[in-house]
Amino acid sequence: MARRRRFSSGRSRFRRRGGETLPLKVLAVAIVLVVLAGLGGLFLFVNQRAAALASLDSETLCPKAGPVSQFDVLIDRTGTLTEIQGEALKRQILAWADAVPKHGAFKVYEVGHSGTDGGGAMLQPVVAVCNPGDGSDKSSLDSKPQMWRQCYEEKFTAPIQYMLARMRLNEEQNQSPIMEGVQAIAVKDFGPDAPKGPKSLMVVSDLLQNQGGFSLYKAVPEIDAFWPTPYAGSLRVNLTGIHVELYMLHRLKAAVKQTDALGKFWIDWLERQGAEVDAFKSVPG
Repeated sequence: MARRRRFSSGRSRFRRRGGETLPLKVLAVAIVLVVLAGLGGLFLFVNQRAAALASLDSETLCPKAGPVSQFDVLIDRTGTLTEIQGEALKRQILAWADAVPKHGAFKVYEVGHSGTDGGGAMLQPVVAVCNPGDGSDKSSLDSKPQMWRQCYEEKFTAPIQYMLARMRLNEEQNQSPIMEGVQAIAVKDFGPDAPKGPKSLMVVSDLLQNQGGFSLYKAVPEIDAFWPTPYAGSLRVNLTGIHVELYMLHRLKAAVKQTDALGKFWIDWLERQGAEVDAFKSVPG
């Protein structure tokens, strides 16, 4: 009987040892699976992030397939801006930039400081970026919001702030090729390869065109009299589908020239070329 008790006791100890090893094996397998899943998730995240960045231009952050919308600003810098006008303009530009949709393009051009002088040179933007998104629509599970926020600040916000910081308020030019600026932007950004989405142009100017022997300082013609002239013919461009807003900069020295007739002339000129003029406003100051 004693031997049977010893044998029975040995079997019990064996079973306890075997029973303990099974949970340990299950735990080890679970740990391995968790580690593999984590590595797989990390690999997927890195690949997704690389693919997302690879689909964007490294300088402008515009999609390589093209932006979804186009928003351009033409600033007439051929006359002096007052401090109030400069501050109002800075705030307005930042508001426009903030309203650009994700993957939409935003460009700022300056008449008289960055390209065309009316002699055929092509206007070049002082700011040309796309909104990459600030990461607010990204999930921390499958993306990295802070990475997109950094891209947004470095590539979108910073160039705009730099342009605003270097704007000089005390420079004047003898010529004002504003219409040439509109034409150049239409050719560059609103041509056949323009985005299918919304297209907008903001013109900030005193609207006193003075170029090529034609000057609105002298008189404001009726559009029917201006339209057939060779100069008007050289300025024509297709603005169909472009939403335009005019922002007048008041000039103390030329206040008597900035009449309702001047505003009407510009609206007529733009609409004759297919533009949709949505607003005519004044810049404070």
